[in-house]
Amino acid sequence: MDSLVTVRFFTVFPRQPGQPDFEACLNEVQKQGDNPGRQVGGTTVQANNLALNGERYSGDLVRFQTENLPSLASNTGKKPRKLVLAKDDDALGHHAAFVYERKLRVLTYQIARNAVPLSMFNGYIAQVCNHPGFGFEPVIGANDLKELNKIIPKTMLIKVADPDSLEAIEDEQRKLRSSLKNLRGLADGVYVKVQIGLANNKGHLDRGTVGNLATWLLEQRVKRRGKIGLIQVSGKDHADGDVDLDFLKVQLGGSKRLALKDAGQDENYSMRLAFLMECMDQNYNTLKRFKPKALD
Repeated sequence: MDSLVTVRFFTVFPRQPGQPDFEACLNEVQKQGDNPGRQVGGTTVQANNLALNGERYSGDLVRFQTENLPSLASNTGKKPRKLVLAKDDDALGHHAAFVYERKLRVLTYQIARNAVPLSMFNGYIAQVCNHPGFGFEPVIGANDLKELNKIIPKTMLIKVADPDSLEAIEDEQRKLRSSLKNLRGLADGVYVKVQIGLANNKGHLDRGTVGNLATWLLEQRVKRRGKIGLIQVSGKDHADGDVDLDFLKVQLGGSKRLALKDAGQDENYSMRLAFLMECMDQNYNTLKRFKPKALD
């Protein structure tokens, strides 16, 4: 059976002035030796196959699973058996490949349900480089980008049916998940629809925070967590009035079924990496036009 590989594009920006850029941090990770690992929120994350080829860094991130292991089943009529790891330091590994184009500051990232979420990769980078990490904005189509660049963001609208299953790593994510869970519990409803906004107050929502939350929720939806039905940013355009942008419909990326079942680990990674490179090449003209606005 083929495996579905899904990728999405994100721009990367620093959270604080003067901190090292993403390229410098990837260089620092490479200096840590072969397959460097770090604990992020109680989970071991390891970076494999780190390489720089021209303008592109690439690698494979591994999330260690040592608890809640699945059973070992056989289609022979026998009961499933407990899965026992051979050594105490062994673990199940869940993989996510990435490619970072340093010229464009765009990250192409593989998203899989049990693999390293983008926020956990961010925590890994923050530990290696000893700084607050980075912000990420989803890359969207050219026409939608024009709309986004024209508007002053005033509200963010979210619809979530299963907030308990959201995987939250960073503080902002935990706060939003907690609020969604509380609201859903109070109303005992099927879903929660929350609008975050400024009403008639002057100013605008922080673009960095909005971008990070949208990125997290988009990733959770691809992983089929949360039963997310809406991620919408609305704002004011001086020429056209109110503008609504639905991120579920406009984020760039791609999916493809790859024959990974019988591939060895090196071949498995090579096939996934080739697909990420292919996606980046196919969307390169659009990626060149996308400029992150989070620090404006």
